[in-house]
Amino acid sequence: MPMHHPTHTLRYDYLGGATGKHQFPQEKWRRCVLFALRQGAQSLGLYGQPEGLSMLREAISRHIGFSRGVRCSSDDLLVTNGAQQALDLVARVLVEPGCTVVVEDPGYPPARLLFAAQGARVIGVPVDDQGLRVELIPDGTRLIYVTPAHQFPPRRAAAC
Repeated sequence: MPMHHPTHTLRYDYLGGATGKHQFPQEKWRRCVLFALRQGAQSLGLYGQPEGLSMLREAISRHIGFSRGVRCSSDDLLVTNGAQQALDLVARVLVEPGCTVVVEDPGYPPARLLFAAQGARVIGVPVDDQGLRVELIPDGTRLIYVTPAHQFPPRRAAAC
């Protein structure tokens, strides 16, 4: 089932992961895009590394090592074009037709649709103030998709 963005103006826009136009640095973005286009014009026209630029992966490796205490090298990282591409890769590797995938309920609808498209039996498990209710996870579950820092709608805000 395809998902579409609303075509009319919403009174309250709770679209997850979206920012207001005024929050995006358009001018800085334009300069970066033009720089990248100039750099690309000087290249041989070959495809980039499928795992992502090595300099970017090295920078990410250093950053998560410092900020999150994650020990990894750039060879352990794969850069995707966004969360949906990353989810698609995970689903293609881990999901087999008929397997059980648990997602948060409420949760991220595109993830649910993606796992179902791969043939999984997708089960929504409720969340509470502590996150996913683990006692409700069915036996034999192959994959559990959670977003503990980005539950939608936010659960912790109600407790403030």
